[in-house]
Amino acid sequence: QIPSPFTLLAGTQQIFVVILPLEVVCGEGSATIVVDASATLPEELCLLNVIQPTGGPATATCAEETEPCFTAEKVCDMDGPILPGDTVADFDIIVENCGDVDLNIFITDPAAIVPPASPILVPAGQTITVDIEVAVDPDICLGAAREVLNTANVVAECLDGTVVGDTDVQASCVVECPDFEVTKECAEPERLYEDGEIAMYDIVITNTGDVELNLLITDLNAVPQIIDEAAGPVAPGG
Repeated sequence: QIPSPFTLLAGTQQIFVVILPLEVVCGEGSATIVVDASATLPEELCLLNVIQPTGGPATATCAEETEPCFTAEKVCDMDGPILPGDTVADFDIIVENCGDVDLNIFITDPAAIVPPASPILVPAGQTITVDIEVAVDPDICLGAAREVLNTANVVAECLDGTVVGDTDVQASCVVECPDFEVTKECAEPERLYEDGEIAMYDIVITNTGDVELNLLITDLNAVPQIIDEAAGPVAPGG
């Protein structure tokens, strides 16, 4: 507390040290000190913008530049690949406030089953993780792309509404799909068979998918007939 009024003897000076919090806005902050006396303020009191009037109130304004910044990334949050029958893909959006002012974070993800709440207040120096769930297309294994690809938009604003940045974040979750190829060939293609002889065939089944397969083989022309004969498991590539 600065005494007011106070006596200042001729040829002397009185220095008061006043500590005030900076009023921080996006990109800059300031605090103003007013001494209700005819005095001069030493430059060391505030390093910037010192006003030293010859009489009347003595005022010094301290200013500090702030550097708002943020980083954002998106990652797949599945324990393993997406398998046939899975209906939901989990993603995490990780946003770090790497600056020295609080930020409001706005996240937009059109594919999210439940849209994320916005804005999210992220204090300076803090990190948040936002969970996003995306529906898996039940026919995804019929297409060429065996992944769930998701893109979200992240916007960071200072509390006064100043936009700090706008970025898109993208990640994919791998999908493992079953698939196979089968061929049937004569085991002895150059042999000439006579009536009543048994011809031999080779059935070759290749697992061209990403998951292990159990096979059931049926051949009603075989001798004896083959009906739902189990084979496997067959690993991918086998």
